[in-house]
Amino acid sequence: MIGLHTTHLYNAVFRFDDQMIVTPYLVRARGYQHPALHLRRLSQHGIFESYADQTEQVWETVTLYSQGVGSVERTA
Repeated sequence: MIGLHTTHLYNAVFRFDDQMIVTPYLVRARGYQHPALHLRRLSQHGIFESYADQTEQVWETVTLYSQGVGSVERTA
């Protein structure tokens, strides 16, 4: 599922159940120079939960992308 949003983020988050890859933005670095953090949910408190909460808050505002070229369908 692809969701479009207008929130300005300083990272990319790819979530897979209880794991995620996070690439935080670094000033003055090119995209390939940004670190990729492999996070796992080990408890209900920690870095994983912080990124998961942020991702869920942004996801609540998305517009789902439909298969038509450039078309979008608002979810809420």
